[in-house]
Amino acid sequence: MKPTNGQPGSRMTRNRKQDAHYPVRVEAGYTLRQGRRLIERGRVLTVGLNGTELVVESAKPWPSGLEVELVLNWPAPASSDKRIAVRIKGRTAGNQRVRIGRYDFDILPERTTARAASKETLPHVTPLAS
Repeated sequence: MKPTNGQPGSRMTRNRKQDAHYPVRVEAGYTLRQGRRLIERGRVLTVGLNGTELVVESAKPWPSGLEVELVLNWPAPASSDKRIAVRIKGRTAGNQRVRIGRYDFDILPERTTARAASKETLPHVTPLAS
């Protein structure tokens, strides 16, 4: 896939390889809106993702044409203390599909590591005088 810098590729440039969905099974929070009216908020499980579309599993089907925003955790490098989330905005396309309109990566607060937590829990020890 080509990098898209936050904008999915146009339909004219898509090919069969780009139509393939990559398995991404992550829980995501979502908000469905019709104009300014909030329709529903909840959590879904993502199933597949490509450069223009996200497929989800939800308890009930979403009607086509609604505005949707999803936020899902994204893998960060193991050496990083930061967490990353992807914010995807688009429209529902029926059959539990979302057409991606734009996406952004957000840096979330630092992770707490076991090493950092253990420094906080150890009592202060004063050396004995000899």
